[in-house]
Amino acid sequence: MSILYLLYNAYIMDSPPYTIKADNQIYTVQKSISQYPGQPTYEYLKIADGHRCLQYSYATDNSDEIELYWLHLAGAGGEINIQDEAAVLLFRVSVQVLQCYTSVSHIKFLENKHFWCVLPDKTTVTISYRHYYYFFHQRSWFHDKLGAYPYCQEDVALYESYAKNFDDPDMKPKYFDFRNEDLNQIFRPIWDTSKTWKEFIRKIEKLPNICQKVYPWYRNAMSILMGRRTMPDSWLVDVSKLKNEKLIIERMGNDISGFPKMEEYEYDLPIFIDYPSPDEARSLKYM
Repeated sequence: MSILYLLYNAYIMDSPPYTIKADNQIYTVQKSISQYPGQPTYEYLKIADGHRCLQYSYATDNSDEIELYWLHLAGAGGEINIQDEAAVLLFRVSVQVLQCYTSVSHIKFLENKHFWCVLPDKTTVTISYRHYYYFFHQRSWFHDKLGAYPYCQEDVALYESYAKNFDDPDMKPKYFDFRNEDLNQIFRPIWDTSKTWKEFIRKIEKLPNICQKVYPWYRNAMSILMGRRTMPDSWLVDVSKLKNEKLIIERMGNDISGFPKMEEYEYDLPIFIDYPSPDEARSLKYM
């Protein structure tokens, strides 16, 4: 490798991928190192279960706060199901593997997980978990499953304050537009007989195809419940507060046949708009 290459380019070295076994699930692991001249050395650790992948990045001279990126197979979407325990297990395994390479204090990430929802006209839309999961559970998916909290301390108090609004009758307006004539007919009788948002949500959450029925209006509902604010996008996991018991991890070797190549995984979308325009919402037919 020439001196000019080292001066003007990053030196990148990938270690051979290998497989591990934890809780009867096989994972692939690969670590990379990159070095720009005059810059700190960074290490990147990828851990995949064949469907989704996590990547950690950290400076070797300061790994107190580690960046986490959620990846998924290219062209396969980035969805995790509401009850996706496999994603939780992947995170637990990844933290233990990460601790074999560096000290881990806090893990920072962007809350950009999403899933696909098929609308009545058979089009597929992308819905972010950032507001959708909170609407039904009054906590974020990452808080609920991984114990994460907003990265900025001033956002923590705001985030925690939203939950009480679901039980407050004053937060539920007498009239709410579901932004679609068919949906107004479906939800209006339920709305009029509910005292609070939480009561209303509990009555509708088991309806068939609920994601397509709330897609036109749930973000507007969340805006009301959050005082016209938005959910934080940067989150933090304090590793010292994780209460999960240690998993038994067994290194299997370098046989990664049957697994997608690490370069086939791509980063999840950045924060995006996940609700339709008023014209699109009102044109949908649900009945």
